[in-house]
Amino acid sequence: MAAERATGNDLVILAEEVTNMFASIDDPQAFLVHDIRFHRALATASANPIVASLVEMVSGLFYESRKANVHRARDLRESAEMHRRLYHAVRARDV
Repeated sequence: MAAERATGNDLVILAEEVTNMFASIDDPQAFLVHDIRFHRALATASANPIVASLVEMVSGLFYESRKANVHRARDLRESAEMHRRLYHAVRARDV
């Protein structure tokens, strides 16, 4: 849905979060915050209030469960690359 409905502002926010993920690869806690923000922005870009509400509810739980273990993350660069690919798909309107 985000690939079909994202606005220019949505794309800016997604790009910023991907950039911030790469900038925080050496800081797993900060990376996690940007990961959560990316998924919230992606849900918002879907322009579906139900999806956005569900992601908002789940993201708080996800953050709490991951923050205790995020320091054990092995390859944050790979995760950031996956998010970048998602961003590029949304930007290209590739459903």
